[in-house]
Amino acid sequence: MEDETARKRAEEALVEVGALQNAIFNSANFSSIATDEKGVIQIFNVGAERMLGYTAAEVMNKITPADIYDPQEVITRAKALSTELGTTITPGFEALVFKAARGIEDIYELTCSVADPRQQIPSPGRYRPRYRVTRRRSPSPIPCLRGRTARTPAC
Repeated sequence: MEDETARKRAEEALVEVGALQNAIFNSANFSSIATDEKGVIQIFNVGAERMLGYTAAEVMNKITPADIYDPQEVITRAKALSTELGTTITPGFEALVFKAARGIEDIYELTCSVADPRQQIPSPGRYRPRYRVTRRRSPSPIPCLRGRTARTPAC
C-alpha cells in the first residue's frame, strides 16, 4: 500500500511539474525556437509567434532560423568565426551553431526580420536579440530548447 501511495504522489508531482513547464514554455513573455540537427525549426512557441508575427505553422518544418536573420549579418558571423577558429564556416545555420555543436558556449546578437514590419517591437521590422547558444546534453521528455536558448525575448 505504501508503494502505491508513493507512486501516486510521484505521478501527481510529475503532472504538476509538467503543467508548470508547459505554462512556462507556452508563455507569451519569452520566445523559444528550437531546431533539429539540420537546422529546421521544430519548436516555435507563442512568444516567438507574438514577437515575430509568424505562426508556428508558417515556420515549423519549413525554414531555419538563418532564414529570418539579416543575411549580411549571418555572412559576417561566418567570416568572423572562420577567422577566429581557423576553419571555413559557411553562412547559414552552421554559422549559428558551430561552437555549440562542439560544446563551446556562444553568445551573439543578430537582427531578425518580423513578418509584419508595422509590428511594434523595439524598432519596426527589426529586432536584435542576444542569444546564448547551447547544446542539449541528453534526451529529455520535457519540451526543452534545442540548439539555442535566449537570455531575453528572442527570435
